Amino acid sequence: MPDPRGSRSWGALSFFVLAAVPVSVYANGPPPRTETAFVTGLQGAAFRSFVDRMDRSAPGRDLSVLAVPLIVPYEIIPNRLVIAGAIAYLDKELVLSQGGQRRRLGDSGFGDLTLKAKYRIVQRDRPRRTTRLSLLAFLKLPTGEDDQRSADGLLLPPSLQLGTGSVDYAGGAVITALRQRWGINGDLIYKVKTGDDGFRFGNMLQFDAALAFRASPRVYGTYPSPQLNIFLEFNGVHNERNRAGGTDVAASGGTSLFIAPGIQYMIGRTFLVEGSLQLPVVENLHGDQLEADYSLRLGIRWLIL
Repeated sequence: MPDPRGSRSWGALSFFVLAAVPVSVYANGPPPRTETAFVTGLQGAAFRSFVDRMDRSAPGRDLSVLAVPLIVPYEIIPNRLVIAGAIAYLDKELVLSQGGQRRRLGDSGFGDLTLKAKYRIVQRDRPRRTTRLSLLAFLKLPTGEDDQRSADGLLLPPSLQLGTGSVDYAGGAVITALRQRWGINGDLIYKVKTGDDGFRFGNMLQFDAALAFRASPRVYGTYPSPQLNIFLEFNGVHNERNRAGGTDVAASGGTSLFIAPGIQYMIGRTFLVEGSLQLPVVENLHGDQLEADYSLRLGIRWLIL
């Protein structure tokens, strides 16, 4: 039976938005899940809205997470440097089946605040093609609650807390190459976790690649005009083991690889709608952990000039 709490969350959050990324004016738009090297004119306000539903499971356990980010960008140096502040509204729920009984644990609210900077270091433009390379930096601040308890007073596990309680850092690079109707994006990002109250999530290496194809129009008659883009993304993450009380947590860490087909419709230069379904391909996890089932992302991007 569908959980009415989850249905209400979907309905209430589906119109909350907002994350900013300018719409590309080249062969195709930015991928739904992979970073893009473009740093383009935010002369006005840019907004991105999406709802991301992620499900993970193991025997007797089911975890669902609904995330709705809010991101506000500011262009420091035109077409060179952009910074952004990002915070997400989260709804987490874990269903446990024990002795024929089901127990629900969870919490909802705003998570940690992340500050992001993107700096373009390479731009090579030619007719109907371009190559860009940008550097990325992230700083996560502990604004989300990390000490929530269940109805019976027990501290919720770290995976159900809205925040981590730690200041974390990340850095990386992203490359984008567009050739007529085709595009390739790739990123590599390393995240360093500092920990709080004797617990620390493991450091993480994230790597993504996205192949894009402009299905329509084949040739532009006028520009801008409606545009249909198809994506095939490959997303990977390697997590080091978590640490608690100075020792490694056995059931933590590992490597996961995902495939994510997506579709994107650009109505003009400033507005698009998109969808992406991410599915696990390989999961090599340590110990008894929840495994990914799927992640569904639906959203819009809007650049207000």
